[in-house]
Parts: sequence; structure tokens; C-alpha cells
Amino acid sequence: MIILFTILILNIHLYGVEIGCKTNNVKKECSRDNPLINNINVDSILENKYLSTKKDSRLKKVKITKDLKSIVVTFQKKEFLIERVDSRECPPYCISPIKIDNIKTMGELETIEFIKSLKKNRNRLLIDARSAIEYRHDTLPTAVNIPYSMLTPNSKYREEILKLLGVKRLKKGWYFKYVYKLLIFDNGILDNRATKMINSLIKIGYPKNKILYYRGGVNSWRELGLTLF
Repeated sequence: MIILFTILILNIHLYGVEIGCKTNNVKKECSRDNPLINNINVDSILENKYLSTKKDSRLKKVKITKDLKSIVVTFQKKEFLIERVDSRECPPYCISPIKIDNIKTMGELETIEFIKSLKKNRNRLLIDARSAIEYRHDTLPTAVNIPYSMLTPNSKYREEILKLLGVKRLKKGWYFKYVYKLLIFDNGILDNRATKMINSLIKIGYPKNKILYYRGGVNSWRELGLTLF
């Protein structure tokens, strides 16, 4: 067992050197077998993964986004196929963009700073765009729950929610001078409810500089071991 483990570690080390090629610690050029510089046939990594796991009925090729099934890129005369193999269909489980119409995207540390700022800035809200059931199960500290569906055009709660956010109804449209600054999140990268809420707010004219987006959401927050309530 010890010998096998030693051989495995040695192979990993040598493979890393080959892929990394020339480094400060390795005084040699890339080998002739390096796939990054030689004209050899390279199969898609995801294709290989798909073939090796095809016995699992839950896994299948799904869309990357609603409008993107796969993409082929050419690099150094070789074609690389980028696709997605998952048990979750898209839609609804599509990969969310990191940017939404010039809305600022926040990471975990920025989100923590936003939460800390709520004590002194009462004109700010951390919004959980998921369902009430999910919110009651766990959510980020200080978050309030406004399910994204409440801001859709056909929602009977839409005008009431907008008033709570500081939006005033005028004869011709809406008035946004005293609106809250919002940081909106959902479950994360494979959820699109925060995106839908943000787009609904943008369509009615909510100021973009008053909207922030935490793309990682509850799943990233949990994976990093941060406190949920």
C-alpha cells in the first residue's frame, strides 16, 4: 500500500511538472508529449466525464444557459468542446451570469461588510429572493424575505412591496428618490430568482446604483462555513 501511494504521488508530481512546463524550480522545457503545445487529438474533458458516468441515469447533457447548449472553441489548432453534464435541467437550473445589466456583484466579504453597515444605514436591505419555506429553513443573518414572484408585473403584491422599498406611485410612473439600497440573493449560481427580481426592478426604473447582487447566495455562504439562521 505504501509503495502504491508513493507511485501515485510521484505520478501526480510528474504530471504537474509536464503541464506546468518551465517554472522557477524546474530547469527544463515542456516535453514533447505536453498536450498544450503539440498537435494531438484532445477530447473534451466533459465528454469523457459524461461517457464514464453514463451508467448513472441522473446525469445527462443539459444546457449551460437557457440559450446556450454548448460551445466549441479552437486553440492551437485543436477544438475543445465545452458542455454541461448534470442531473439538473436548464431551465430552471441554468448558470447565472456574474453581471446583471451593470449591477454590482458582491462576494462574501463584501456581503459581510454590507450586513455590518445595516446598523448605521437604515436605508439598506438584505433581500432573500427565495420562497418563504426556504427562508424559514435557513437564510443569511439580517435578511428579509421578498419572494421574487411578488415583483412580477401580474403580482397583486407588487405595488405594496415597492412602497415598502421606498418607491412612490405617481400618476405617470414611479418616484425613486428615497428608495432603499438593496443587496439581493437566492440559492446561488444555479438559481435565477435573484436575477429575475433584479430585472423586474430595473424594468420599472429602480436605480441601478441602488441594487447589489450576491451571486454566491445561500449555497456559497454555507459551503464557506458562514453562519445561517
